[in-house]
Amino acid sequence: MTTPQQFYGYFSSLARDFPASNWAAGYRAAELWVQYHTTPSPNPAVLHAVIHHLFPYREEGSNLLHFWHGVVQEVAQLPFSMQKPLWQTIYTIDPHPSRPLTQRESVFQILAEWEHLVSVSMQRPIEAPEIQQLARRCVLHVPGEHESFALVSALSTWLEHQCPTPVFLTELFAQLPVRELPS
Repeated sequence: MTTPQQFYGYFSSLARDFPASNWAAGYRAAELWVQYHTTPSPNPAVLHAVIHHLFPYREEGSNLLHFWHGVVQEVAQLPFSMQKPLWQTIYTIDPHPSRPLTQRESVFQILAEWEHLVSVSMQRPIEAPEIQQLARRCVLHVPGEHESFALVSALSTWLEHQCPTPVFLTELFAQLPVRELPS
């Protein structure tokens, strides 16, 4: 696992030697990443700034992509109330030179359903059919991008704490198309 200080050292030397926009963005994001990790409690505003600096360049080099994966994994660790605005940011940023994320509205619908389940969970246990329905929607409407897999993983982790049986993942895998291998 690469530490925030290692990212900072790597991108600061590149930004100094090669002042291209992707390295400068990596450097600024790494500065903020260090700041995020040195505060006593998670600061979503700092993480939001990291996302804004890094997202457009996330696929312009293996270390930028590695850094981005760490940021997305950090988002997935937060409580839902902190995650939701960050996922919305990820899916509304206009990417610079990299490919745009697809099916934004579907992702927003999944977030809305997750938020509904959060409020339901405060009143009563979430029932298996509700989880199964959300899993079906995820298979049908969540695109196959790293960010989307991280979102579904975060949702799955949250649901594991709400429901003692692995209903979500079981249903998710049951909905995936089965392809036969050529003989």
